[in-house]
Amino acid sequence: MPKRLLPISIFILLFLLLAYFAILINQLLAVKKMADNAKRIDRELFDEAYSKASAINFLIRPLKPALKLNEQSRKYLKNFDDLVNSKELISELLGIDEEKKYLVIMQNNTEIRPSGGFWGSYGLLSIKDGQILSFNTNDSYWIDLANAGKTRGPKEVADLFDDEWRFWNSNWSPDFQESVEQGLSFISMANTNIKIDGVIGPNLFYFLKLLDISGPIEVPGHTFKLTSENFINKMIYEPSDPLVYTHKVNDPAYISSSLDKKSLLGEIGKSILEKIIENGKAKEFVLATAEALEANNLLIYSLDVDAQKEIIGAGWGGKFNLGSDGVAIIDANIGSKLDLIIDKDVSISKCGQNLFEITATYYNPINPDTINSKRPIVYRNLFRLFIPKDFQLVDWSGGLMIPREHLSGEKKALPNLVIVNPGEKITSSFTIRVPENIKDLRLINQIGNKI
Repeated sequence: MPKRLLPISIFILLFLLLAYFAILINQLLAVKKMADNAKRIDRELFDEAYSKASAINFLIRPLKPALKLNEQSRKYLKNFDDLVNSKELISELLGIDEEKKYLVIMQNNTEIRPSGGFWGSYGLLSIKDGQILSFNTNDSYWIDLANAGKTRGPKEVADLFDDEWRFWNSNWSPDFQESVEQGLSFISMANTNIKIDGVIGPNLFYFLKLLDISGPIEVPGHTFKLTSENFINKMIYEPSDPLVYTHKVNDPAYISSSLDKKSLLGEIGKSILEKIIENGKAKEFVLATAEALEANNLLIYSLDVDAQKEIIGAGWGGKFNLGSDGVAIIDANIGSKLDLIIDKDVSISKCGQNLFEITATYYNPINPDTINSKRPIVYRNLFRLFIPKDFQLVDWSGGLMIPREHLSGEKKALPNLVIVNPGEKITSSFTIRVPENIKDLRLINQIGNKI
């Protein structure tokens, strides 16, 4: 290239780059403005937002290889791709053009259960054009009281649940869809006339993230404000503490009972979302929701078969799949709300020809001398080791129950019980023989579990 053309070539290149980034920034600002001003997402606004999002996705394609070098950027890019490629599904879920009704199951992962958390409370949510029309919550114990004593639980928990194999105990499968369908069968048995289009299952990690975005929330009838820092104490530990609701029932600084807590959850949830929109933080809400969907801290189930296939395909449905080389430790807290306090560790090591040792360790860091109330301090966990059906248990140690195999389709479960007192550490180990073609094992994390 002649030297006299070089400055002109550089000038043209710089001009094109500046024009490219100007278009990209213009699209980003347009989407931000739409998100900040959005109160109601009608079809026209929804289509316009997706059109601009698709344009942004196209414009950043040349930049993706460089952006993917950073783990955080890589995660955001995947979330953005998932949202852009799921336009019709998102439209369906947000009730664009048509009102949608959802059963919202609060997955309390301070009390972990196989599908992500204990179903202590639920809500009925109506949404139209991305706007909440109503959200009413209640205690899950009452949703199917008429079913008490009618159904026996799975073999490994039939004696544990006795006559309480009902909606609030129905999430015994680590697969969210299986647990939800079991729960909905109990609701149907109770003839509660609940008509829904789907189920939404948020856990505390997602709820606390939304509280971070919204900032402090007023609690009706109380003097304190709810924050991400005090939520677990105010809404979970205090209402279950006998000393709180017997001696401080008239103090507005406390939620006086578990029933008070559940009656407030709907109002609090609606207040959080309203404050996020009012403060122009819709963009932060969308990013947090996409991140929660990716991490399975927010799960979705649709009664529409095609929509459910899309949900599973996007990885938002809490699908549990071991494959041929996966193993999983699935915890089920059966006596305390301590799962965010207990230190948990799961490890896999090869210990011989076609042999692997899977070890689960639980440490209870609570100092009993610092406890001034009757809150639970002992951790009780009925966990199961899930392995493919052609794996064989060779040896086992630790815990209080000799594993009894339970076959379910292409997988089997080995249950074990650990009771961990304050300051105590308990380790359970399983030696597993695998087929010759299996050279390594994948550890599959339980939804909502802090391992």
